[in-house]
Amino acid sequence: MAQKQTPTRLVCRIACLVLLGLLGGSSAGVLSQEVGTALHLPLIYNDYPPPPPSWGVQMSVIDDAHGLQHAIQSGTHWVRYVAFEWDQIEPVRATPARYEWHTVDEQSLRNAHDNDLEVLAIVLFAPTWARLYPDSACGPIDPGQLERYGAFLSALVQRYKDPPYNVKHWELGNEPDMQVVNERRGHGCWGEDRYETFGGEAYGEMLKLAYPAIKAADPEAQVLIGGLLLDCDPAHPPEGQTCPSGRFLEGILDAGAGNAFDVVSYHGYAHWDGTHVVDVDNPNWQHRGGVSVGKAAFLREMMARYTVDKPLMLTEGSLIYPRDTGGDWVPPDDTFYDAQAEYVVRLYVRNWANEIEATIWYTLDGPGWRYGSLLDAQQAPRPAYEAYRFMIQELGDAWYEGPVTRYVNLEGYAFGTPEKRTWVLWPPQDTTWNVVLPSDMIRVYDKLGQEITPSESSLTLTGVVYVELAR
Repeated sequence: MAQKQTPTRLVCRIACLVLLGLLGGSSAGVLSQEVGTALHLPLIYNDYPPPPPSWGVQMSVIDDAHGLQHAIQSGTHWVRYVAFEWDQIEPVRATPARYEWHTVDEQSLRNAHDNDLEVLAIVLFAPTWARLYPDSACGPIDPGQLERYGAFLSALVQRYKDPPYNVKHWELGNEPDMQVVNERRGHGCWGEDRYETFGGEAYGEMLKLAYPAIKAADPEAQVLIGGLLLDCDPAHPPEGQTCPSGRFLEGILDAGAGNAFDVVSYHGYAHWDGTHVVDVDNPNWQHRGGVSVGKAAFLREMMARYTVDKPLMLTEGSLIYPRDTGGDWVPPDDTFYDAQAEYVVRLYVRNWANEIEATIWYTLDGPGWRYGSLLDAQQAPRPAYEAYRFMIQELGDAWYEGPVTRYVNLEGYAFGTPEKRTWVLWPPQDTTWNVVLPSDMIRVYDKLGQEITPSESSLTLTGVVYVELAR
């Protein structure tokens, strides 16, 4: 996505040019210090890059009992959280409306704000009186009640937009591209086979009313489409599948709702097959590069057909363990948890390189869905958490420079700060490669932040490494 020249960026560039003139026309490529103070003018002059994609996790409750201190200590920015349930806040249709704000866990929102964590707030569940299908709390809203939904969202945003809550990101539903079900569950469910685009038009009509209501209450608010499941690509369906959820965004856009959201939120999980991480080679998305980046490519292609260009966030992702089938299933061993720690880095770094604006690991607090969480059942760190924490420590102040092309057999991404460069490298899964490191190498770390000593600048790679290089 092309970088925009914000007023701040233009001021920085002008200031840099003025300083360069005052300092004798020093080259932007070599000037870095003056009077003992690091000015880092090359960074400004060379079109100061955007901040790195924000690191995020989902939490079931934002408090110490669910890993809040681990979120803070890791350097996490985003916390995705099921914050608001309409059926609890407005259970009865009354005039004027009566809102039961005491049902909201406001302490979690305060905890996030007090610790500089930015909440991605999920809004779920229509009350019985507003449902198109009476038994489906997660399903479509009765079109005749959309104005009431807009009024509810307006009141919600007004109440929580400022400190001590400061909620600015609103995600309307969760996996709405799933089939309608007659229950109250936390994912789904606007999908209906009777529609060519699986109910996406109805969701789009809702957005067209909800979006202006939210923006009128807070012009700074950002509206996210509820995280799309996207089971597979309808343009390239696997054998025996029709990929109905892949048509949901098309329905939103067909409804003329391309200007009624700010961010496309989607989900993408890798799974463990017992010996191997299934992501890039997932049969549903292998043709587009894997689960996370493949779905992103599909969504961008769909938006481009409608001349819509909105940022993407992966709002759920992790490495999950196979389901218990009742046979010879056994809980994960160290092999799985080591692979999960490896996958943390691969997922976030790949997404960063593919301009996915935020990545949310599902979940921080344990034990997690199918053992996917960063913390265990006692809220103690798993290896994946240590990999997540070190990744943010190493790359949190960096900008992305581009792919590393020095090693044709490795996947690699280059990052930089004014003080150093960092390459993140890994070999194809289940392989080992020997590489010769550059002469300006400073140090090497593994995925957990443990320093590695190369042998005469030669390194054997079996997994992720961070190679720090002189600037």
